Amino acid sequence: MRVFFFTFLLFFCSFTAWTEEISLIEIAVPTDFPPFAFVEKGELKGFDIDLLNAVASRLKKTIKFLPMKSNYVISAVASNLADLGAGGLSITEKRKEYVDFTTPYFDSGFVLVIRKNYEDLDINKLHDKKIGTYISDLTRPYMDTLNLDKNIISGEYNLLFNELISGGIDTVFIDYPAAKYMVSHYYKDTLKLTGPLYFQQQYGYVIRKKHPLKKDIDRAIENILNSSTYQSIYTKWFGE
Repeated sequence: MRVFFFTFLLFFCSFTAWTEEISLIEIAVPTDFPPFAFVEKGELKGFDIDLLNAVASRLKKTIKFLPMKSNYVISAVASNLADLGAGGLSITEKRKEYVDFTTPYFDSGFVLVIRKNYEDLDINKLHDKKIGTYISDLTRPYMDTLNLDKNIISGEYNLLFNELISGGIDTVFIDYPAAKYMVSHYYKDTLKLTGPLYFQQQYGYVIRKKHPLKKDIDRAIENILNSSTYQSIYTKWFGE
């Protein structure tokens, strides 16, 4: 029994020392997903950037952001090119085949954006409409479920919103937080959100499977969620 306890203690101390030796956390972040992570005037900013800086501060770790396009973030973590991945990433069982997720930190879903003078739309009445969306491993199954594949025009958010204003498409189907931020900051005179929240989900940070800091990162996120720090970051980006 003493031998077992000594062996366990030795392993525990070695593991603790290993996690403490990890001083740098590399995080893959998108440059094109406001308000969570994006580049504006050459500066990387966003909700996730602020929250992850708060996490790093609590862990007393240094973080290095690795900017990239949204559709490369998960694969960067899965292929061990980064420790974590951020940018409003929905927690799904499919994605868990390749990566783990941290504690959820944001409730989300999808919403329809339409022109301000346009009649409200319902997701079940889009079969004769042109729909703009950012195609990903998450939005594609939803579009397939609704049998709307032939109606889809894909692109980045700014291009889709401008196409909507010009009348080239009838609606944009995107993540609620991104829609809320974009419309309230840049398109409040021309566009609006309509309908309920569809396909509700939670955001989490992707993390390499069996990462030694996962429990520490989860604990830091949980502590921040229950503090004034989270509310301050939320108010900064969503204004409420």
